[in-house]
Amino acid sequence: MEKILDRKGEKEHEGVHAVIIKDGKILRGLRNYDSGPKWIIPGGRCEDKETLLETLTRELEEETGIENFKIIKYLGSVEGIHQGYKTNVFQVETDEEPYLKEADNFGEWKWMTLEESERLGANPHITELIKKNFRY
Repeated sequence: MEKILDRKGEKEHEGVHAVIIKDGKILRGLRNYDSGPKWIIPGGRCEDKETLLETLTRELEEETGIENFKIIKYLGSVEGIHQGYKTNVFQVETDEEPYLKEADNFGEWKWMTLEESERLGANPHITELIKKNFRY
């Protein structure tokens, strides 16, 4: 997994996302897009010369305020919500609770079941990856 985390991401075409599960629920954020709000897991695009670990660390802190976390497993790479964009998905553990740091970009952070997040329109590629790796 270190080899993956140390790899530099393709700026603007690649990113990372964190699956954080607590008490059987997944952390989701209501992201405000021009096309309308969507429920996503924390993460985002790589910046220039940034490793996947650096991107994951930055995005978790910027979006949720979570600074202390442990990466458990690399779940895989899937198509992101934007065309031509791929995201690397990691299982992450933390004792910290998220809080709203980017009120312009997010409406809220919420712990929800997989079924609830599917019903609310979460990225189907990431949902399938979660189903494949976790028992629900």
